Amino acid sequence: MRALTCILTLAGLLAGNLYASDKPLRALLITGGCCHDHAKQKDILKQGFDTYSFTLEYNSVHLGFVTLESADTISIRNAAGVAAELPAKQIKKREKIPASSMPPGLVAGLTPKQLADLLAYLDTI
Repeated sequence: MRALTCILTLAGLLAGNLYASDKPLRALLITGGCCHDHAKQKDILKQGFDTYSFTLEYNSVHLGFVTLESADTISIRNAAGVAAELPAKQIKKREKIPASSMPPGLVAGLTPKQLADLLAYLDTI
């Protein structure tokens, strides 16, 4: 479900670029409970989309978005989909990266129908 939400959000943003206008793209995600908790919905939409840089001992650097975090381990996934588990004790620095980890033009070559078909297919898996 989280992957589908990510894909639908991305598709909506990219589709908005296809039909550019002066109006900003707005999305509402109803996550249960009161559907008017806009601040919480905004936080939920952002969760998992922020890209971080982690500098570990010996200066190795890992980039990705956080998929799971505990007191002992931070699990991340990079833009290529490769997962890594980082021991929390080895992390020297954690920094939010302002740029998106999504490749530019990911669905730029698709027609609106092809994009709709892709989303319909992804909804079935």
